[in-house]
Amino acid sequence: MTIFTEFKASKYPYGAAFTLLSVSLNDGLDLSALAADAFAWYSNPTMTEMQLPLGPRLGETNVALLGSGFINLRGVAKCKFGTINTQAIFDDSSLDGNPMFRCNSPPWPVPDWVSVEIAMDCQVFTKAKNVKFQYYGEFDIHSAVPAGGPKVGGTSITIIGVRLFMSGNYLSCFFGNGKAECSADLLYSPQSPCYKAVRAVFQTPTRVTCITPTMPEGGLVTCNYPIRVGLNGQFSQSCPNFQTGYQCALKSGLAFTYYDDVYVTGLSPNSGHVMGGTELTVYGSNFRTDLASRTRCMLTRCTATDIFTTGDRVGQFRNPNQQKCSGDDVISPSAPGNVGIISTTMIRCWSPLASTAETHFALFDISLNKGISIQHKHGPTCKDGCPVMYHYYALPQLAFNSPSIGPLIVTVNGVGFIGAQNTQIRCKFGAVESAQV
Repeated sequence: MTIFTEFKASKYPYGAAFTLLSVSLNDGLDLSALAADAFAWYSNPTMTEMQLPLGPRLGETNVALLGSGFINLRGVAKCKFGTINTQAIFDDSSLDGNPMFRCNSPPWPVPDWVSVEIAMDCQVFTKAKNVKFQYYGEFDIHSAVPAGGPKVGGTSITIIGVRLFMSGNYLSCFFGNGKAECSADLLYSPQSPCYKAVRAVFQTPTRVTCITPTMPEGGLVTCNYPIRVGLNGQFSQSCPNFQTGYQCALKSGLAFTYYDDVYVTGLSPNSGHVMGGTELTVYGSNFRTDLASRTRCMLTRCTATDIFTTGDRVGQFRNPNQQKCSGDDVISPSAPGNVGIISTTMIRCWSPLASTAETHFALFDISLNKGISIQHKHGPTCKDGCPVMYHYYALPQLAFNSPSIGPLIVTVNGVGFIGAQNTQIRCKFGAVESAQV
């Protein structure tokens, strides 16, 4: 026959400890054999914090419970999320010497906030109502712009999705794939990929932004790196979260392409009308024929505070450490693919409409992601000197020519004439173009 009863253990004067238990049914005259398991005295623990405090409603978020008074009672501890108990694992591996309990969140039927408690003996819970876990619902992302940038990182991208929300420092973007974060000891390869994580910034429930990290060590510019968003900072639970493992299904529109630094070394012609439309041939290095639809010619207006506009150093930066001009940017009206991606060293594109009708110099650049990233890199040697400048001018106004008839040499007078660039000046008489000026 088995008898079940309850009794209150006397207070142990020396704090947390284990002791062997026996029972007497006659005022201590006769004692039973010692119980196989030791009895534990412990002080009520205090739970103060939880890491990670949010996760998908489908569960499986690994959280760490922090506090004081935590001890290991034969591995019987339980966590309680709301009304659901789960196993808790004692962990004393922290370098600061403070033990913790780890547990996985159970599934929850709807997005909600629930209290989390710990019972070291699997019976008496802490009732710490101030520690809450947030369950969130399914979410998804479906596009990212731009889809490429320099391998040094620093490109601001916008990711569009649904049911995103502000989760503070936990909101993250992931670039890459695999089961572990890239490091000096874990290099990226298509056969064994890894990922890099960066913080994301919440904009709206359908949009977040993030700054790309450097290309994963060991990766190649020929690789496409999947993009994911995590609401709780865990790659294993990045969007969407309806699949086993919770990882985002790879989509063609959600991959990032890194490229080598793009250098411009020359431009022909290097002058044209402010109304744009001049066909330009651009010389440089690391152009990408596979990124023709994303490539743009960029011109940034230079002011007299940026460059010398007269003298021997015309078109040169006043500050030798300066790399860009302070005026407005203008972008070629169409992708060079519509004019001609010739090779990795030559592009043809149309000059865009200038930012002002006045004659001015503009710093020339090539962007491989539709103008989002402008690197301002020229050289190391340039055909007509570095940096590579384009001279916008208004068409000259002719006043008169002398003589108006007769000899072969004619002097043309007017306003708006500019010095010779890397193309020749021509006069045109009706349909006949002059051979020399």
